[in-house]
Amino acid sequence: MGYQEGKGLGKNQQGIVEPVQAVQRKGKGAIGAHGPEQPNRPKVIPEEVKEAEEFQRQLAQWKRTGDKKQKKPKYVYRTADELVASGVKLKKTLDTSGISKVKVIDMRGKKQRVLSGYEAIASGITRPEEQFTGLTTQNFDIPELRHNLDLLVDMVEQDILANDRRVKFEKDVQLNMEYEKERLEEILEQEKNQVDQLSRLLDLLDLIEQKSASNQLNMEQCFKCFQQLKTDFYEDYKLYDLSQLAVAIVFPLMKRQLIGWKPLEQPLRGKELIVQWKKVLEEDSRFAGTAASMDTYQRLLWEVWMPPVRSAILDWPARQCDSLTDFLEQWRPLLPAWILSNVLEQLIMPRLQSEVEGWDPRTDIVPLHSWLHPWLPLMGARLEPLYAPIRHKLSNALTAWHPSDGSAKAILMPWKNVFSPGTWDAFLVRNIVPKLEICLDEFVINPASQSLDTWHWVMSWIDLIATSTMISTLDKCFFPKWLQVLTQWLSAQPNYEEITGWYLGWKSLLPEPLASHPIVRERLRQALDVMNHTVSRGGPANPPPPGYKRQDPTKRLVIDAIPKQATLSFRELVERRAEENGILFAPLPNRYREGKQIFTFGPLQVYIDRQVVFRWEPAINQWLPTSLGELLQKVHGS
Repeated sequence: MGYQEGKGLGKNQQGIVEPVQAVQRKGKGAIGAHGPEQPNRPKVIPEEVKEAEEFQRQLAQWKRTGDKKQKKPKYVYRTADELVASGVKLKKTLDTSGISKVKVIDMRGKKQRVLSGYEAIASGITRPEEQFTGLTTQNFDIPELRHNLDLLVDMVEQDILANDRRVKFEKDVQLNMEYEKERLEEILEQEKNQVDQLSRLLDLLDLIEQKSASNQLNMEQCFKCFQQLKTDFYEDYKLYDLSQLAVAIVFPLMKRQLIGWKPLEQPLRGKELIVQWKKVLEEDSRFAGTAASMDTYQRLLWEVWMPPVRSAILDWPARQCDSLTDFLEQWRPLLPAWILSNVLEQLIMPRLQSEVEGWDPRTDIVPLHSWLHPWLPLMGARLEPLYAPIRHKLSNALTAWHPSDGSAKAILMPWKNVFSPGTWDAFLVRNIVPKLEICLDEFVINPASQSLDTWHWVMSWIDLIATSTMISTLDKCFFPKWLQVLTQWLSAQPNYEEITGWYLGWKSLLPEPLASHPIVRERLRQALDVMNHTVSRGGPANPPPPGYKRQDPTKRLVIDAIPKQATLSFRELVERRAEENGILFAPLPNRYREGKQIFTFGPLQVYIDRQVVFRWEPAINQWLPTSLGELLQKVHGS
């Protein structure tokens, strides 16, 4: 609350300094009967009394003293500028204009005083600014006059300081007013320019409206007008969304330009116009799936460009892909991503899917890849729903295939880099490898008259079948029989040079990826050991290794023949089981359940989530988790 230690209480510190102390009274008499009730404490002298005593002390110094060598007072004279520069604080003075003649009774001292005005109060408490010590009195020496003169000087100094501050304040106000004037002039100039610009903008818009209403506006003039709007009035063009004027003015003109347009026969017609208007109408906006989120350029494409393109695609033969792919490649830089996706997914994909369903690899002369693979650069992963039906049809076509028919390789070769590695290896292991194993089982190794046609049939697949799968096939079906023939030949006292040539001939028939494999090198080393044993001991060689008895491929699990590096996902496993049972497993376009693709599994609808198959049960209107075996029973039962 403002209390300071060692000083008195109160606003002017006129109260007690020491706290009130408790004192034991001597008796039970009245107050003051036994002396003062408070202990002795220092007396607090009022500030006015102190000032009066100080004034009397200074006044006493003006009297003559016994010292004859008294110094003369030094007077200091200052100009108004020096006074302002000294930075003397402005004192608060009373306005005595109206109260100078008020009678004032001063009761602050020991005696009552009657003063003629409030200014007389200051005479008792005001201290002189200059300290005069040892002054010598003159014959005409009036202390009161000196005091009054000092008081007047002090008042004049205060007036000078107040006037200086008032002048500075007025200068600041003047400077601020000048700045405000400049700012307002700039705003006024900007408003004037804006009014002029809006007037020119309205004149241009009126001109466009008049020409449009009278059908005197062609595409070139319309483009120049909109280009001028965007160039000369860019801020207003964006602020008032003037590009929307193109909906009522440009769209009808553009539709008249595209009347009778056949996109597949005239792919470049209207492209230059679209390129021009893209610069004027396109904005940096993203399509949010609604008409309100489309900018004017996107609306131009959707309402003017899309109808003839949609009609052309509906009449387009799906196997003649070149015309449509060339058209989309030409227009691709001008199309927003969502419009291109709409064309590919909603217009082209259903046509391709319908064409794939009607494709039969056994009867169709035109290969599937010749009209489907050109869509890979444009559609990419969008074609994946077609791959499962394609593999199913190819698998059915390879049922009666023999390795001597080289057409199967020509059909499958283009799909190697299209299918995923695991799916590709699994497809070959199921449909190609068993046929090659049958050929090797039936292959006759005759050193006297060797036919290598079967060998060449098998080796022609080395660039499609994984090396590990081919090594496993040779190790099961070829090398046991080959070592057995070598052992029997060595037991009949043969010509060793012929055996050496025979061995080197078979070794040269092995392609490099197979010849350098550890399993093949081990089988060749076994053959050399048999030959060296026979030559070194001159007796019959060790008994031949047992021949490999091939299992029936229809009774063997297909998954056992899959190479170790070809790992299948759960979806690929379900797809393979569907192929084994002749069930169509394909995704349904634009059908999802909790973000998961919905597939058709024969007559059923399923989706896969975390390696669990869920099927749709119409009776209870729910998705139920189902095992793969139960799913197959449901399909066969239906």
